[in-house]
Amino acid sequence: MDTLMKAKDWIMARCSERTSWDGVTIIGVSILVLLGVPVVKLLAWPALLYGVFTFFKEEGVI
Repeated sequence: MDTLMKAKDWIMARCSERTSWDGVTIIGVSILVLLGVPVVKLLAWPALLYGVFTFFKEEGVI
């Protein structure tokens, strides 16, 4: 139980430091980028095709 209390105290001490918040923010953004890249790449292809389609289609058609 003493180890659990020491761990809790350590975490609470880290939460009061600005650098810990900076680190959590950087970690969170990094995870979002790593998880988001495949989705963005997947959505880029239909967007590219739609852009090409709208570039070549005539005004008022379809």
